[in-house]
Amino acid sequence: MHDRAITMKDRRARTSFPLILTLCAAAACAAAACAPERRAGLTPATPPPAQGGGAAAARVPLYTDLGSHHHPVSTSSPLAQRYFDQGLTLAYGFNHEEAMRSFEEAARLDPGMAMAHWGVALTLGTNINRPADPARNRLAFEAIQRARALAPRASAAERAYIEALAPRYTASAKVDQAALNGAYADAMRELARRYPGDMDAATLYAEAMMNLRPWDYWTPDGQPQPGTPGIIATLEEVLRRAPDHIGAVVTQSYAGNDSSHLWEVGIPVCLYGVQSGRDEKGEPDTFVYVSSLLRVTQTYAVAALNWCNQLR
Repeated sequence: MHDRAITMKDRRARTSFPLILTLCAAAACAAAACAPERRAGLTPATPPPAQGGGAAAARVPLYTDLGSHHHPVSTSSPLAQRYFDQGLTLAYGFNHEEAMRSFEEAARLDPGMAMAHWGVALTLGTNINRPADPARNRLAFEAIQRARALAPRASAAERAYIEALAPRYTASAKVDQAALNGAYADAMRELARRYPGDMDAATLYAEAMMNLRPWDYWTPDGQPQPGTPGIIATLEEVLRRAPDHIGAVVTQSYAGNDSSHLWEVGIPVCLYGVQSGRDEKGEPDTFVYVSSLLRVTQTYAVAALNWCNQLR
């Protein structure tokens, strides 16, 4: 490795990451030390209020420690709305399986909610951590078709969300995933332009752009790849207008993986990740989210993940 001057940016990156690491470790150690229902300092999952289907509903808990993110959708069921909000929050936290269960519960509670099926389709799609999967693509296509069938009951904005996601999936067995991802990113760009006050639209647009080149946003010498400046600018504008938008906070932590952004976003992402990580039983899954956070930096990733393995 060639010698070079250590800049203030380098020094900040080298000092801030261990601090974030320490906070993650504290949360993770709490997870290991506490009883199952109190792992990682989590508020115990609360059973949903009794409302039809009792036993089925009890298998999808409502959590009380995932923040208060809210995206209003057309529904007559306040409980279905809560499950939709939980699903979107968990999707932002890359816990797509648990997010899908929340969206499915929203659909069960309100069979006419088009956006619940949109959410199911969203979680089944590719993301920066999951490559294309033909079986999931087929299920996602079916889900977005259900959403389209219910779209006449939805608002104009919801219909726009549904139509923006539709190009991402196809019934064909031969899938050009790059083309589908590009079509979805283009559609989300238009949706964000059409609804400039919708911070979820902007955040999902940035996430769609990131999916065009997963984990390849910066060159080895720290220069942005094509598309990265636009992604960062979009997310920074969301955070300027909505500083607590968890989707933008998490997404920016992945896009800004040149280390310098970790000081601003790493700590809330770590804490959110430890809270939102759940396995298929609803138990906290700390390792998944701490390790996911640590992947954000190229400089420290290998050493950090080796260290994180000790938490298992």
